[in-house]
Amino acid sequence: MRWEQYDYDFFDVALRTVVDLPAGKGIALRLRLMSTDGAFDWIAKQAQMGPTQSLLGQISSVHTISIETSRHSPDPRILTTIVDFVKLLRGVRHVELDSYHNLAPAFTPAKLKELAKTCPKMQTIRYAYSFGSPPHLVHLRGIDGSSEPAFLDGK
Repeated sequence: MRWEQYDYDFFDVALRTVVDLPAGKGIALRLRLMSTDGAFDWIAKQAQMGPTQSLLGQISSVHTISIETSRHSPDPRILTTIVDFVKLLRGVRHVELDSYHNLAPAFTPAKLKELAKTCPKMQTIRYAYSFGSPPHLVHLRGIDGSSEPAFLDGK
């Protein structure tokens, strides 16, 4: 199968299995969005459905989710919807985003505060400025337990 032709609706079938697992299993899940077509559409569809309809919003057994986007043909539209996509992950504690995009512009301090309110279980978000660059780690609850997000890498 060629990456360009992957049908991301298969992710929904696989996620149904994860949703059905009992809470507290502590699973780490990795989603690799490698297709040059369809990855943005799937992310946008999930974000548009919201946490009550999207399977991602119903996950309770996953503590860490890693999402990797394509290096073959990165879609710049990802920046417009990535924060809304991450908001779906209300039951997840740690989010790791590996991308060939600079995701920093999407995660403004205001958006991080919004994530902290929307996702009370979420503790950290890690993302890179570009693929292979050192990660940018944000602790959503602040280093001292405050409600202010803390940028642990000093950026």
